[in-house]
Amino acid sequence: LVQGENGMYFCGNSVTPANGHDLSLLSGFAVAELIGAKYPFSDNSSALRDYNRYKRMCVN
Repeated sequence: LVQGENGMYFCGNSVTPANGHDLSLLSGFAVAELIGAKYPFSDNSSALRDYNRYKRMCVN
């Protein structure tokens, strides 16, 4: 796994036939957070729950 190695991160979605755009967007948010940005929808509990679920599966 090269995620974060030498400052390089990969984001996107290539494994799900449905909701690919949503997962690609979450992937971009997760990488942005890894390099210092804040998740922009933290005041939306439903969005934050989905985002944190995605991060647990794909980033941590």
